[in-house]
Amino acid sequence: MQVTAIIQFENAFKIYPNGAEALKNINFRIEKGEFVFLVGSSGAGKTTIIKIISRELVPSKGKVKVLGKDIASMKRRDVPHFRRNMGLVFQDYRLLNDRSIYENIAFALRVIETPEREIKRKVMEALDLVGLKNKAKVKPVELSGGEQQRVSLARAIVNKPSLIIADEPTGNLDPDTSTDIVNLLRVINLRGATVIMATHDKEIVDRLRKRVIEIEGGIMTRDELKGVYRHET
Repeated sequence: MQVTAIIQFENAFKIYPNGAEALKNINFRIEKGEFVFLVGSSGAGKTTIIKIISRELVPSKGKVKVLGKDIASMKRRDVPHFRRNMGLVFQDYRLLNDRSIYENIAFALRVIETPEREIKRKVMEALDLVGLKNKAKVKPVELSGGEQQRVSLARAIVNKPSLIIADEPTGNLDPDTSTDIVNLLRVINLRGATVIMATHDKEIVDRLRKRVIEIEGGIMTRDELKGVYRHET
């Protein structure tokens, strides 16, 4: 029996109203449990792929299925439920600065109507995993950038989603902190979550030698197991 892909792009295009082609005939599939780096220069199309996977955008042509759902045919009212099975991590953290770390993560659970009795246990488990259990009561502004990204990661994993999408999660961090964040993503991956990470971080990609999908000018130029950031020419 064939394993159903977590993410599948089939002849996918994204054409904006002004005629610009952000993606041109993209084809790949990502299976359950993979860790995949999405690389390419700024404006290459990485973020467009991420936005289609999270159903912020839909493809103009072709088919994209994520977690068994057809992105283009999905009704808007079904999107929040669809996103319960994925965790999103961004470069700019997107934390609520007027709330404590605990409340930032608990909010993600309350939105999906998690019973209150379960929230504390789940929040503290997530904070423990990212090493911030002792910072539950502080606010984001009291934390370093690396700690804020750890909170963002805890929020993404608190509901134990099957898919983690990380869009340049180390873009604002120093190399040591970047390594810590990626190591946490690896732990989450080893626990069963599929991880796709868009990045410009050559050092991390070259060191980990995971699968690499490269996008340039909206075209998929490479899909390589145990790949590096970019081959020297």
